[in-house]
Amino acid sequence: MTKNMLWLSCATSALVLGAVGAAQAATATAEASAAAEAGGTVSELVVVAEHRETALQKIPVAISVFTSAQRDIAGINSVQDVTNFAPGFTYDPGNVHAYIRGVGRQSINVTDDQRVASYEDELYVYSPYQLDKSNLFLTQEQIERGPQSTGGKEAAAGSIDMISVRPTEQPYAEIRGIFGNFAKYDVEAAASGQIAPGLTARLAGYYHNQNNGF
Repeated sequence: MTKNMLWLSCATSALVLGAVGAAQAATATAEASAAAEAGGTVSELVVVAEHRETALQKIPVAISVFTSAQRDIAGINSVQDVTNFAPGFTYDPGNVHAYIRGVGRQSINVTDDQRVASYEDELYVYSPYQLDKSNLFLTQEQIERGPQSTGGKEAAAGSIDMISVRPTEQPYAEIRGIFGNFAKYDVEAAASGQIAPGLTARLAGYYHNQNNGF
């Protein structure tokens, strides 16, 4: 039986202004699928590879970018799915280590250099295991191939950025439920809106449960 619970708290609109807005990007494969689906062209891609909002064309590194919409089109629902669309990116779920071009952490000691730096909303985190969160939580995922030291951490292989969905001024609420075999059920919910002039907030959480099997 596996149970996981995560609650994400709110952010002010000042944080919203400082973070990345809705970006329209994907890897070449997902991008092509999205363009074919929409019957049009892809607009300018906006990323935070240098931890500031920048046009993808101005970033001098190789980047794979996935927006929430294009993750749905490509069928990306797990970290393993991400590895299928991001060239050179692999992931070991046993020790939650990420590798880019074969380079990554070789030790389970948390004090050792990760070599692939992972960030969630520009905050350093231990592992990119949360790349599998649904579009109710993540608005964009980026895999930047290194070497680099953006964000204050040396990253010999590159870095990974996970960008959360931001609060909205208009009231919004959504709940999702998934039921499957092995006594599995998932519940996800989010609510967002304006608390006061100039202050917006978003509350989201999930509960994943599987009672039988693996």
